[in-house]
Amino acid sequence: MTKIVLEIDDNKIVMLISLLNSLNLIKNIHITPQPTTANVDANIDFFSLAGIWENREINSTTLRQQAWPDHQK
Repeated sequence: MTKIVLEIDDNKIVMLISLLNSLNLIKNIHITPQPTTANVDANIDFFSLAGIWENREINSTTLRQQAWPDHQK
């Protein structure tokens, strides 16, 4: 048995399934919708992360000193 994987637009899937069913050549049709990353990214509020380092004992100077100890001024 051979397996074929197709990526089809959502608005054309019904037409394709009815065509494949009418041919009587297909043993099994399995549909797995792909998750969209756009919906996940749309739920993230970018500005809610602003200020997460506020009131912490870290800044760009100390980060640079720890990352590149040989290149201190």
